[in-house]
Amino acid sequence: NPVLYYDASTSKLHLYHTQQEPLQPGKSPMDMETTATLWHLVSSDDGATWSKPEMFVSVPGVFDRNRVVPDPLTAGWLLPIYHVQPGGSSTTYSSLLYVDGSDLQVAGEFVMWDSFYLVQASVVPIGDFGFRAFFRDRRKEYIYTCSSDDAGRT
Repeated sequence: NPVLYYDASTSKLHLYHTQQEPLQPGKSPMDMETTATLWHLVSSDDGATWSKPEMFVSVPGVFDRNRVVPDPLTAGWLLPIYHVQPGGSSTTYSSLLYVDGSDLQVAGEFVMWDSFYLVQASVVPIGDFGFRAFFRDRRKEYIYTCSSDDAGRT
């Protein structure tokens, strides 16, 4: 699930991707999803060369999928992620990571409450500070949405 983001203020291209342990005998693919971590690379030459990959989120079970959204309240950005925890899809939930634009570190996480089973949030800015997120249901039942009027904080 590679996610690219071009930061026009620094002229740098950012690549986020997940990495998990390989399938092991007696384990299901879902079991292995709980081992995923999020990694980050940077390019200063439009993707011709890349920095060494660095772990961005070490909490196991984290996945990215969709585009980064600039944070209208700061110089940072928001990266939609979802968490897969032991116990299966019923323990899966989504959130937005707030990435500080100055030091490229995770400066906060805004959990999308009541998002169990919901993954791969596509976040769309609405107006000055609003967002609407669209989710895929791991049970394959529906597409769900949620809205925020405060740049994803609630």
